[in-house]
Amino acid sequence: GGGGGGGGGGGSDDPEPGSSAEYRIDACGPATGSFDGDGDGSGEGGGGGSAGGRFLLSRLQQAEAETVRLRALLSERTEALTAAQRVARDETEQRQQYERSERAARAAAEKERKERDGQAARVSALEHELTSVRRERDEAVKEARAAAEEQRIKEVRLHRALEEVEKHRAALRAMREDRDGVGQGARAEAQKLAAENSRLRKKEGELMLTFRKQARLIDVLKRQKLHAEAAMMLGFTEEEFERSLELGERMLA
Repeated sequence: GGGGGGGGGGGSDDPEPGSSAEYRIDACGPATGSFDGDGDGSGEGGGGGSAGGRFLLSRLQQAEAETVRLRALLSERTEALTAAQRVARDETEQRQQYERSERAARAAAEKERKERDGQAARVSALEHELTSVRRERDEAVKEARAAAEEQRIKEVRLHRALEEVEKHRAALRAMREDRDGVGQGARAEAQKLAAENSRLRKKEGELMLTFRKQARLIDVLKRQKLHAEAAMMLGFTEEEFERSLELGERMLA
């Protein structure tokens, strides 16, 4: 009876609190466990303890597998996050570079616009000056033609006056040669001719003064002609400048 009670106690009772239950979990391998009770584990109590250990071991193995899976997933997500951050950083740098390039392009375009406006203003001023020079040239040519015609008329008059003076001089010389045999009337005529000769000399002086004035006017007109030729050269330079502007605009387009 004592043996049966002892056998029954060893076969049907659960492990007491004093009994030792050891569990060992390997971080790198499957979990293993063993139970050490008072009985030899051959009865029902021993069989129940082994089933509980296997259940816990299975749960631990599942937990470990889940941990490994979660660690792999975390590593994968971490790598994806790192790659995404790297892509975002590259895109940010590229965007900043594009923004810098855009600012530089806008600054260059603004500078070119200001230069183009300045060139347009200079061209407008040159065109205005060229128009004035052309108008002055036309007026100078007209005045030169009128002055040349007037000078020609005055030269004809001067030539005629000189011929008349020379004729009177010859007559005066002839009268002087004959004055010994000439009376009072001849002397009066000689005085008259002398007065006429003096008047003609005075007229000759006036004509010579007019001739010198006309010569100075011709010199002024020659300088104006040079000014007009310079204006024509300026017009040619303006055409080259406009062609260079059109070429620059086509290159920018």
